[in-house]
Order: sequence, then structure tokens, then C-alpha cells
Amino acid sequence: MTPVLALVVTSFGMGYFLSYFLRNVNAVIAPDIVADFSLSATQIGLMTSVYFMMAALVLIPIAILLDRYGPRRVLILQLCVAAAGCAIFARAMSFEALLVGRALIGLGVAGCLTTAFKAVTVWFPRDRWATGNSLVLGVGSLGVIAGTQPLQILLLYVSWREVFLLCAGISLIVVFVLFVRVPERNAPKAAPNSNGIYGKVLTMRAFWRLMPVASLSMAVFFAIQGLWANAWLSDVAGLTQTEVGHRLLLMALAMSMGMLINGVLADTLTGLGIPLAAVMSLGILGFLVAVLAITTRFAPLAWWPWAVMGFTGNIGALGYPLISRRFPASGSARAMSVLAASNFTLAFLVQFSMGWILDLWGRNENGAYPAEAYTVALGALLGLMSLTFLWFLTSREVWQNPKLQEVGQ
Repeated sequence: MTPVLALVVTSFGMGYFLSYFLRNVNAVIAPDIVADFSLSATQIGLMTSVYFMMAALVLIPIAILLDRYGPRRVLILQLCVAAAGCAIFARAMSFEALLVGRALIGLGVAGCLTTAFKAVTVWFPRDRWATGNSLVLGVGSLGVIAGTQPLQILLLYVSWREVFLLCAGISLIVVFVLFVRVPERNAPKAAPNSNGIYGKVLTMRAFWRLMPVASLSMAVFFAIQGLWANAWLSDVAGLTQTEVGHRLLLMALAMSMGMLINGVLADTLTGLGIPLAAVMSLGILGFLVAVLAITTRFAPLAWWPWAVMGFTGNIGALGYPLISRRFPASGSARAMSVLAASNFTLAFLVQFSMGWILDLWGRNENGAYPAEAYTVALGALLGLMSLTFLWFLTSREVWQNPKLQEVGQ
């Protein structure tokens, strides 16, 4: 890799690092926030998932800006908004202020993955997009690692409010680096009719076969990793917060490895003529097995379901090259943003609805939600994912080589 490409991966990966850390930080700090503000499961679910709601709203406008102005300028804007959101969240004295701060954080960093993927499409060769995406995902995944046991250690010395002030400062440091170190670059200007990309994506049969399983699997992973893994491990498995941190760290490490390996493996196998959909299908199958083990409480103290879930949880990201390779580089961000918006819309619904289902049972005398409530919530999600997986497997469109299906070239 050239020094310029290394700089691109590092700088845009840092944007995604902050995005992932801020997305999942509540998995560790939720008990403190619940105690400070006396929040119910529905409220903590809403407060955490509003990140995803704002992401779903902002991703398509961000994609238009990306194709028009390039990833460097857009990332600078995103991180400035995120810094403001972190500052408000850190100073919040009410549930409503928490919602506002969390919403601004979502507006700021939720699109950092699409921004990074856009940077890959303008800097990397087309046949190395999945590799470039995996490298960015690998850097970004360090954010979720930092948001597990390292964050628990940090909280021994600072409060959760100071953690968010620190995130605001880091965001501004990355903005400074983007100004002085990262060169400006963008794909060729889009053609006048390129705004029809959204219509083309939404009328593609392959998209409607791909989107349900890719978006739902990633939404379930986001919801579990970002909030409900901590609650399940505490309420159902009966683990201490230190033991919970160990499993969250394992899941984060496995996720980081999965992000790096899955993309490189996908490029290698597709170069040998194996459909990209085959790699994605194997990963989704592994994810379903992990969710099944947790839902049925099979060996609740076991480590392996969390490792498998981490390794396969982002396998739906292979849907991005399945979509973007069908479009010219000048419209790739808009093409990817439709799938990304679907991911975050479902993530909001999944994370919030899990809290709502838990509150139907309510807390017991020990302050924990009963195992049956988790079984119902996770079982419903497992059933939906299984149906969307069958829908994906029975499609001819997604199994065809996307390089042969370019749109607008």
C-alpha cells in the first residue's frame, strides 16, 4: 500500500473509529446513565437508538454531498457536528438533553462509514474496493474495542461525562488533521441524469433480495452489541460488569478480525469466480447460529457465541460492493446510501423494540429483566432473519457477478 493510501485509510478509518465508539459506548455506560436519570428499558432503548434514526435521515443527503464535494470536506463537517453533540451529551441534566446530544452525535458520525467507503472508491482501484473497505472497517473496529474493557478501565478514573468531552476533543483533532494532511480528491462529476441512481437502486431486483437480510442482520448486531449484550449477560447469565466487559471485548476483537478477513477473502474468492453472495451467505449462517445459541440460552456462560457473533455480525457490509459495483464511481455513494439507510432504520426499530418488549415484563425484585423476555425479543428477530435469509438464498440476481451488471457505464 502506498503512503497516500495508508493516510486515506487511517484518517477516514479514524472517523469510523469515532462512529463505532460513540455508537456502542452505551453498552458500557448504560448502567451509570440509567442510575443517574432513572431510565426505563424503553427510555434507554430510545435514547441509544435515536442515533440510528438520525443516521437513516442523514445518510442520503450525506451521499449527495459526497458525490458532489468529495469525502474530505464532508467528513470535516460530520465531525464538527459530532463534537457539538458530544459536548451537549456530556453536559445533559435531563433525558431530553440526552436525546438532543445523542441525536447530534448520530447526525455527525453515523455517515462516517459511507464517507469512508466513498473515499475508497475514489482512491482505490475498483477491483480492490472490498479490500479497501475492509481496511477502513478494521481501523474503525478499534473503536468498538476501545468501547469495551478499555472504557471500563477509563471509567475508574473519569466519569461518563468526561468520556464524551474527550470524544469531542478527539473529533476536533481529526478535523485539524484532515485540513492539514489529507489532500482533496473526488470522482469525476456526476452526469446530469445521475440523480436517477436512487430510482435505479430501488427498482433493482437484486437490491430487494439483498437488503432485507443484509440490513436486518446488521441491525440485530448493532442492537445487541451496542446495548443489549450487556443487559443479557447481566440479567440472564448473571455475570458481573467485569465479566461482561471480557465478553464485549472478545466480541469486539472478533469483529475487528472479521472485518479485515471477510473483505480480503471476498476479493480473493470472487477473483477465483466464486460469487460474493456465497461468502456473505456463509457469514450470515454463522451469525444465525450465534443468535440461536443466545436466544435458547444454550450454555449461557460460553464465550464462543459472542466470538462468532462478532466475527460475522458485519457480514452484511459485503452488500455494499454488491450494490456499488453496479454503478459508476461518480454515483457510488448514493447507491450505497440506500442500503446504509435501510441498515440504520432497522437498527433503530430493533433496538427500541427490544426495550419495549422487555418493559412488557418489567424488572424483577433484583432489578433484572426475566430471561423469558429476552427469549421472546431475540426469538422474534431470529425468525425474521431466517425468513430474509431464505429470500436471499433463492435469488438468482444476487448470485450473479455484479461486475457484469454495471449501470450507467
